[in-house]
Amino acid sequence: MDLFRSVNREQKEGTILGAVLTFVSLVLVAIFYSKELKEYNQEKLTTKLYLLSLTNTLIQVEFDVIIYNIKCEHLVVVEEHKYEDMTLEKLDYEEKGCEVKGIYYMQPMDNQFSIKPDFSSSIMDLMQGASEDGKKNRIDMSHKIVKLQFGRSVSRLTALSENYPDLVKINPLDGYEYHAEQDGDGHSVFLYELNIVGAKVNGKQEMLYHFNKNTINSFQIQPSITLIHDFSPIGVAYDERRGKNFLEFLTYLFAIMGGILAIIKFLNNMVLLCTSGRKPITVETVMEMSS
Repeated sequence: MDLFRSVNREQKEGTILGAVLTFVSLVLVAIFYSKELKEYNQEKLTTKLYLLSLTNTLIQVEFDVIIYNIKCEHLVVVEEHKYEDMTLEKLDYEEKGCEVKGIYYMQPMDNQFSIKPDFSSSIMDLMQGASEDGKKNRIDMSHKIVKLQFGRSVSRLTALSENYPDLVKINPLDGYEYHAEQDGDGHSVFLYELNIVGAKVNGKQEMLYHFNKNTINSFQIQPSITLIHDFSPIGVAYDERRGKNFLEFLTYLFAIMGGILAIIKFLNNMVLLCTSGRKPITVETVMEMSS
């Protein structure tokens, strides 16, 4: 019943060949073990679509926009659907600009948000447009979107984008800016069409969006910066998991050890047969000695 019989150390003989083969086998085991350990620790990303269910849910939207050439007292912030009072802050930016910061809430449905000149500025703009040099004095909506974020946090998506920058892009409008290069270019309606998508990262809900930009150039319309929200009912789930589970990892380790030792022992027996010359080198002979 003893499957693990041993031979006394006095009956064993160490050889230089055995030492070399032992060293080679240990090196190979270490190399394959390190590769298996690296693959085990490496996380693989899987994606799938799911139907988003956010009924009666308010989504927080945080914005920070700089208008370079209009003072704060002449700017109006308008949201199409109001569910809670908007938190709004206007800060003077340099000599003639304004930084508009705030938080508002929206339901997962189409919505629209605008920053535009007030009524008195629009009337003055129309009067200036009637003059000969009016073009040089038109309203200039040159701007920079410092931050635009949907949801209270995008920390998990941010961490995911660091590992998969081509797959996940967080708040792509952050840092986007427009400067009018010619007179009248800033007197436009800047439309940012946002496609908002729900995203689950390892089961935790966050939001991301993509955008298209269109510009309407006309002196007959009131200039503005308008964000059009298009909420997608289909969300994307991202799941990061290990390449192998622990039991599978152990199975590979045992297979590496057993396979390498069996092959090295097989090579050792072949070398001994070649050097001894007692028996012809055949597969049956090598298998007999290995057993």
